[in-house]
Amino acid sequence: MGRISLSIDSIATEFRGVHNLLAKRDKEREQQSYMWDAIKETPNLDERARYEALSLLNTNTKKDAFLKMSPQERSNWISYNLE
Repeated sequence: MGRISLSIDSIATEFRGVHNLLAKRDKEREQQSYMWDAIKETPNLDERARYEALSLLNTNTKKDAFLKMSPQERSNWISYNLE
């Protein structure tokens, strides 16, 4: 009976781990969606600049700061970084 209990606890721990990984992945995908929407709303960017801008947002700190900027600030930031 004890072995069954340990097995169930082990399975439950594995399920929690998988659940946490999936939740993290979903959160990252959602954040990428916000980034892309913000980039598309940014004025004065061609398609190439939009893709480059997305690659510039490679840390959570940069992503958070980018989302707090106005569209014009985003445009200026992207232009500065692409020079």
